Amino acid sequence: MGFNIHYSRIFDINILHHFFLNKGQTAFSQLPEDEQEQILLKYDASELFAISPTEQTRKILDSRGCIFKAHPGGFLVATQSIPDASHPNGSPLPDFNPGVRLTFLAFLRDHNLLNYSALPFRPDPDRVWFFTNTSHGAPRVFPHLSSVPPVFQNNTQYFPGDMLSDQETSVNTLYTALGKTEENPASSSQWLTETAGDNVPLYYANSNDLQRLVRSIMVYRVPENDMVPAVTITDNDGEPMEAAVEVFPGDQATLQIDMRHLPEGWYNIHLQNESPAWENSFGFFLLHRKEAPFALFHIAVDASDPNFFTNEGHLLSPRLMLRFRNRMTHWRYVGRNFNQNSFTEQPLPLTRFGFIDNVTVKDLDGQDVSDLPNPGNAPLKTEAFTHEAETRFYSDVHIN
Repeated sequence: MGFNIHYSRIFDINILHHFFLNKGQTAFSQLPEDEQEQILLKYDASELFAISPTEQTRKILDSRGCIFKAHPGGFLVATQSIPDASHPNGSPLPDFNPGVRLTFLAFLRDHNLLNYSALPFRPDPDRVWFFTNTSHGAPRVFPHLSSVPPVFQNNTQYFPGDMLSDQETSVNTLYTALGKTEENPASSSQWLTETAGDNVPLYYANSNDLQRLVRSIMVYRVPENDMVPAVTITDNDGEPMEAAVEVFPGDQATLQIDMRHLPEGWYNIHLQNESPAWENSFGFFLLHRKEAPFALFHIAVDASDPNFFTNEGHLLSPRLMLRFRNRMTHWRYVGRNFNQNSFTEQPLPLTRFGFIDNVTVKDLDGQDVSDLPNPGNAPLKTEAFTHEAETRFYSDVHIN
């Protein structure tokens, strides 16, 4: 009996940046539907990132007759499928049981991204933005690829744009730092508070999405003196993996762990010393390339996953979401009539569209000046990291 073969999406990833979506101080989700559609017509995620499968993932896709396709909203993966009158997406021809794991590299195209994104300016160079539908590193809530933000910790300094959740497993209330602070967000004006009832997104890329990246060889310095711990590496399924370990002696030994023979993917490492008793464990992503990407997308597709397949094996073609929050800064006006104190009292959102009016700052004589221009994605000043007494991020707006 003959049948037609056509392609159906396995999944579609939408990458939404709210610098391009929000309109002034109005969130994209609060705009009228026709206005949202007009904004999306002008939006193209490929202006921000160049995204492609890793070599290993491309081989998996080719072997299964699947295709990768970038589009203005992000990218998708499709597979050959058998049409079924009972379900619009049909059934996939490849077998996804026990499943496959696909990895995609995202390199920056817009190197001003950090100017207008609520992300850390100086992340650890040994970490990468890691977006996934698995629980690696931190809990996630489908269909979001970003993790649940951390909860507040005492004696921790937070910087403008840092995000916290009210609980560890999901977000009912999202707190975003408005300035450098150590205050508890539940009782502080230093935080923007948003709840699910506000009709605004609560899941964005945040500090919990920064995960360890190892490129073929891990170098680990033991933090305690006079010990050489045993090393155990396990793969994504908990199976032990062999890796050559070379020890460089010293008061604090340095371990060089060679993993060039292992396939790319998520691993866990456990280090343990018997006497004195000490141990440490953490996860990492192994990537075999010299150039580190800005971000990794790691998607697990399994026939038993109810987010991807029905009980009958039909494709559900989920739309997975990744959002980037636009940064809020104090707008500082630079020109002959202004001085270093000519900045807005409250931080304001940076957006490409919309105009925030009634912006007021003090001039050289301490008089209010109003109806000032917006900064767009003007370069930011990072005194919050270089001057201990500074608590703000600034966007400079130059005026004659």
